[in-house]
Amino acid sequence: MEYRDWEILKVLHREKNLTKAAKHLFITQPALTNRLKHMQEELGTTIVTRESRGIHFTPQGEYLAHCAEEALAHNQKIWAVQKIMRWQVYLNWESPIFLRIINLLIF
Repeated sequence: MEYRDWEILKVLHREKNLTKAAKHLFITQPALTNRLKHMQEELGTTIVTRESRGIHFTPQGEYLAHCAEEALAHNQKIWAVQKIMRWQVYLNWESPIFLRIINLLIF
C-alpha cells in the first residue's frame, strides 16, 4: 500500500461516505472506488461494504483504519523531527528553546 492509501482509509473511516471522502481527498468518486477496490485486491480482504446510507467498515477494515491513523500520526512526528533537525544548524541542541520546540511538535 502507498502513503496515499493510508490517507484514503483515514478519510473514508471518518466520513463513512465515498462521495464526501472523494471531495475531501480532491479526487473523483469513481477514482476513489477504483483505488479502494485495488487496495482490497492487494490485501486479499474486504475493507468496506456498501450500504444504502454510505459504507460500513468490516472488522479488518476497522483495524486497517486504526493502523492508518496511527501510521499517519507517527509520520507527522517524523516530519516534525526532520524539520527540527534542519533548524539545529541555527540552534544549540541543549538550549531550552530548542528542547521546548521539540516537545511542542512531537508530544
